[in-house]
Formats: sequence, C-alpha cells, structure tokens
Amino acid sequence: MVAPVFFTSISREQAKTKIAKAIAIGCVKGVIQYLLVFASISTALDYVSKSLLSSTGGSSSISGLPISIEFDIILLIMFIGLSVVSSLIKEFILYGPVIGSIITIILLYVVFVKFGWGVIDLTIGSYGSIHLDLSPIFERIFNALVLAVMGSGFLGLSKNLKNK
Repeated sequence: MVAPVFFTSISREQAKTKIAKAIAIGCVKGVIQYLLVFASISTALDYVSKSLLSSTGGSSSISGLPISIEFDIILLIMFIGLSVVSSLIKEFILYGPVIGSIITIILLYVVFVKFGWGVIDLTIGSYGSIHLDLSPIFERIFNALVLAVMGSGFLGLSKNLKNK
C-alpha cells in the first residue's frame, strides 16, 4: 500500500519510521536547544548581575552564592514542541528547511523577549540600584543569529531542491 504523507508517497511502514525518527530528533533537539540557548543565557546574565553587585561593594553576601541555572518547564515544552514540528516539516515538506528556520527564529525571539532584551535592574540593598542596558548588544546578536539561521535554511532548501 502507498500512503501519501504530506507531499511524498511512501509506504506506511516507512512513513511511521520517518515520523518516529523526526519526533525523536525533535525532542532531543529541543532539549539541547533549551540547554544551550536558554540555560546558558540565563546563567550568563546571572553571573554578570552577581559580579556587578559584588564589584560595587554593595553586598558582600552575594559573592558567596553559587550560580543557579533557571529551569522553566513551560519554555522547555515549547522548545520541544516547536523542534518536533520543525523536524517533521523539514522531513516531509519541500520548503521545510526555510520554514524550520522561521520556527528557530521564533524560538530565539521568545528567549530574547524572556530576558527583556538585556535590560537588567539590580537593587543593592539600601545603597540604591543599577540599571544595565544591554539591549544594543542583544539586538546585534539577534540580528546575526537571524541571518545565520536563514542562511542555513536556504542552504538546506538548495540541497533539498538539488536532490529532487
């Protein structure tokens, strides 16, 4: 039997295998992206804010605290879900690499919005507060990542079209 799956015709067993493989790859990719992108940015911002607090002399108890990695289950589920969708789209749709790149850009945008584009307000006990605006750096990093992701998407599309 031949079962149409999106735009290709393959057997049911092959379709089940490809779908299971794409889902497994998407889950692993989502967890890895979450750990690399979200956890690393959160740890870096935590480290920067704690080092700023300890260097200003405002609070000596801050310097002894260990750096913690923030874990957001809803964001992790979103990363896994969008990565699974992206893997399925890349596997079965002709223009899948470009659409997968757009999904990756959406994930990056969510992460940058979650951190307020790098605007950090630190309170130093009774001494006052520090306002740190890293948004120009965050915007440049985001623009560079968008260009890199779209470039890889179009390279994947050209490879896909070359094989067909």
